[in-house]
Amino acid sequence: MYEFHTGNLNHPAPKFNADLSAACNPRDWPYTYQFLSVSVQLNIMLENASIPSPCFVLDEAALLDTLRCARRHLEPGGLMVFDSWSADDFHANAERWDEELFEDVDELELEGVQYTVAERTRWRRDEQRLDVSYRFTPRRGGEPAMDELPQRYLLSEEIPRLMEDAGLELVVIHGGFDQHVHDEDSEQLIVTAQRPEDDAN
Repeated sequence: MYEFHTGNLNHPAPKFNADLSAACNPRDWPYTYQFLSVSVQLNIMLENASIPSPCFVLDEAALLDTLRCARRHLEPGGLMVFDSWSADDFHANAERWDEELFEDVDELELEGVQYTVAERTRWRRDEQRLDVSYRFTPRRGGEPAMDELPQRYLLSEEIPRLMEDAGLELVVIHGGFDQHVHDEDSEQLIVTAQRPEDDAN
């Protein structure tokens, strides 16, 4: 769910919720009015076979479309907050790999059927992209089910440029919801941006 706040961040106010299957990506928001603040979970804006609508941010053009649409849904001076996982250290230091084989990672039971869950991850470093595949194999035999979860991660160094290109002003980057400063040890990337006060277009 996306939450659209009709008041500022420090004042309790009514909020509207948009159903994920109807408008999972801000590019698809149907609203004709603007908000003082918008909170977006960027982590769930992925192409996912289990979501019945186009819901993906897999390249920079799609990301900029998303950010620009979010800007249009803000009043001048309005705030947008989104979160992602912090990938700076991973991107800089992880050894390159391209897994071809599935590895068992978990077991689960669904409607009385036990499954072995296996995972395979392909990393496209130059595209800042991970293509994660899951295979669900019934333990007593039968055809396995597959699910794909491609995702593009963000780097903190590109945030200022992306905000500027989207017509937003970067306010702050936090390393967690406790609002500590983002650094190399942070596991989260929490970005707060603002539609300029003088932006009435």
